[in-house]
Amino acid sequence: MPSKNWRYPVTEKERAGVIREVVARVAGEKIALAAQSPDHSLDNVINDVLYHEKQRAKIEKSDEVKKEVRFLTETARKFPDAGGEARKSMLESIIEPLLEASAPFNQPGKPADVLRAYIRSKIRISRELPFASKVFASEIMHGAPHLSADQTAQLNAQAKHNISCIQGWIDQGLMAKVDPHHLLFSIWAATQTYADFDWQISTVTGKASLDEADYEAAAQTIIRLVIKGCEIDETQPSPSEQVTNA
Repeated sequence: MPSKNWRYPVTEKERAGVIREVVARVAGEKIALAAQSPDHSLDNVINDVLYHEKQRAKIEKSDEVKKEVRFLTETARKFPDAGGEARKSMLESIIEPLLEASAPFNQPGKPADVLRAYIRSKIRISRELPFASKVFASEIMHGAPHLSADQTAQLNAQAKHNISCIQGWIDQGLMAKVDPHHLLFSIWAATQTYADFDWQISTVTGKASLDEADYEAAAQTIIRLVIKGCEIDETQPSPSEQVTNA
């Protein structure tokens, strides 16, 4: 529930702060999942959440659940556009990690080492930012209408740089002649599925949620598929080492 000092925010900064509090307080996941909706009216965005929570409250007769339902209802009434702001906050929270995941491509290195580090970074995002990842996936599926021009440009520029690096390795004979675009898309799909489809993965594995060992197994499996599938010889020196040794 809101703190006793809680009040209707009067500035954008305060308003954004309250939205973050909403995300944190209302079981995080519920608002994050609700924010995936392209409809920015929180009244509509959390309609299904409210319905199911009310049903759960009736069944469990839990005071905590009832308080949560009241808080959701109050939020919907006081912040008609909170769904959009929650969505915006979620998007902003994942853009920087996505860009930082490509850091291995931004410095000289062996193809296997760069791809291994990149895959582990992408898996870490799925593990640590699953709800923001879901919101980002939904945003992309809807044509990225709420990403800023700057965010779109940054993401596209980094992706093109990564593709250029992979093509460079191919041209130097350091890996098989695969399509660098589709290799990158495949890595995105393989790693992000652990956030975007975590429910399905948990159901199939018979676990309530994935643990550290699951994410490690996922990283190792994807790395093996990429390294072996791209026929990367890990004994070969990096491009920079080749220049040094020449």
